Amino acid sequence: MPLPAAAAKTKPKPYKLHLFAPSKENTGHVFTVKAWGKAKKKRELIVLYHAFGKCAKTAGAAERKNGQVFIDRNVGPGKFTVNHKVVFISPGNGSLCGYLVNRAKGLDSKPSARASRHITIF
Repeated sequence: MPLPAAAAKTKPKPYKLHLFAPSKENTGHVFTVKAWGKAKKKRELIVLYHAFGKCAKTAGAAERKNGQVFIDRNVGPGKFTVNHKVVFISPGNGSLCGYLVNRAKGLDSKPSARASRHITIF
């Protein structure tokens, strides 16, 4: 008798990315942006801040939209955690955009994983 669809085992994802930062923060206050996840193979972790609008589908498009790079680092294989301290000097609403990129394919290729988080600076 076949197993129900819910009982079938699913394959774990080889690439995962998570971002954390406070959803609201004051100007002039130091806070930490944290990126963590796992990568089956070596990848480049890129985390940018966009002052306006949503995150782009690729890291290359995000950079062209004048995203400010906070983190640009090689990670993997395996689990990783990267912290970066940030201070904003002017208020605004924006998004943190994270990408795990295979640099050999270029920044405009589909990322192995993406994550985003909205942030408001007072």
